[in-house]
Amino acid sequence: MRTEKRSRFVPGLLLYLLVLVLLLSAALFILRDFLSCYEASRPVRALERYEAMLQEAPTEACRDGLAGLDTKLESEEEALAWLQPRLQDAQLREDLAESSEGRKLYRVLMDGQVCGSVTLVQQEAGRFGFAPWEIGEERYDFSPWLHTLSITVPAEYQVRLGTQTLGREYIVERALPFEALGECYELYDDLPTKTRYETGALLGEYALEAVDARQKPVAPEMLEDDRYLDNCSAEEKERLTAYAEAFVPAYVQYTSALVGLPTLSALIRNDSALYQRLRSVAADGFWRATYTNLLSTEVDRTVNLGNGRWMMDLHYETESESYSGLVALEYHLRFVLEESNGTLLAVALYNSY
Repeated sequence: MRTEKRSRFVPGLLLYLLVLVLLLSAALFILRDFLSCYEASRPVRALERYEAMLQEAPTEACRDGLAGLDTKLESEEEALAWLQPRLQDAQLREDLAESSEGRKLYRVLMDGQVCGSVTLVQQEAGRFGFAPWEIGEERYDFSPWLHTLSITVPAEYQVRLGTQTLGREYIVERALPFEALGECYELYDDLPTKTRYETGALLGEYALEAVDARQKPVAPEMLEDDRYLDNCSAEEKERLTAYAEAFVPAYVQYTSALVGLPTLSALIRNDSALYQRLRSVAADGFWRATYTNLLSTEVDRTVNLGNGRWMMDLHYETESESYSGLVALEYHLRFVLEESNGTLLAVALYNSY
């Protein structure tokens, strides 16, 4: 008899425990669902979900915020890769003036500056009477971080951004003069010029690089007029210096007493406007002779302009007689020279400051 009662007790106990477990599981499920619905009714949880999304990857709205990006030079993926770590550190701040019951607007601050906004919208009440908050509209504008790059290079050079060579569509100005050549452009129309390139909008840290005709990178300082135009060989500089040492003494004699034109004539092309100007001034003969002594002559710059033409800047110092005694004066000259039958002749002369 005892055995029969014991055999009925064990299944009953097991059945009781099973029912109890099921009831507890159902209660826990309902409790968890209740808590989940409650948490969903709190806007802070929706905000945390959105922050987690930004931690994973930029959203599609972020891609839309790249409008204007020069995708020929920088892909959207490269731009988003630059944005990703900054968006991970972004802050979300509620704009109380734009928020209302059932709608909350948060500004997205990246590097301390507003780059977008996200709106949370409260849905209709659901289970347990709780109204959940969901992510509504997203807007981004990364234009404050977009920037263009510009570089001015000699016309025969190319420009690269990384491994990409900028095409003609990136040229914004052509035939820009070298300041150091000055008045030389009045004489010739085939002198070296510069070209300015400008990229479209880029995001991130990039730099433009000049490449010479041999496809070799050019250091930025070599693009400066003085460095680029310093193109004379040692033999050319020696030859131009010898010309200066012959010209300046005769020129000083001419300007101080209007004599010495025959000596200058051998150093000037006789069909040039320079020769005619010097001859005309000498013919007027209104200057009076004064004591002038040439103290020194120094060549400052020599430039090979191509096609047997050169430019030379120099300065010289004289000692002249005045009412108060001897006065030391410094003068600056710029020559344009051409080669004629193996001889250097000046075709233009300018005051250089």
